[in-house]
Amino acid sequence: RFHWTLMARKLDQLSPLEQSHSGTFRGIANASWASPGRPRTMKDQEAQLSELTKENFGLKLRIYHLEERLKKTAGGDADVWKLNIELQVQLDSCKKEVEEKDAVILQAKSAIDTMAAQHDAHVKEMQQRFPELELLRE
Repeated sequence: RFHWTLMARKLDQLSPLEQSHSGTFRGIANASWASPGRPRTMKDQEAQLSELTKENFGLKLRIYHLEERLKKTAGGDADVWKLNIELQVQLDSCKKEVEEKDAVILQAKSAIDTMAAQHDAHVKEMQQRFPELELLRE
């Protein structure tokens, strides 16, 4: 269920330009047909349709102006767009490099673990073969 009063409160936080394009929300929030539990007459439904049509037009107009503003700010910044794309490519390349280096590090860790296990086994074998070596250590 949608709360029109919340929408009206949010409208108070909009800039004057945004409020001018969305002024129909205030009318909807205060409309008699918006109250729940009251049966709607044909006149109420026509009023609702009219208000929604006005709201739709206002929103379309607002979208148009926002898109135009976006085109103006983004249109002159073609170099920024190119730089952004180049940086995204570099980022992807760096991520791939990091993944490759992580794989090499894991291989090195595995090799070190294997060598350490072999060394421990070799030390135990030598201690069993030559118990006198243990005496020399002490």
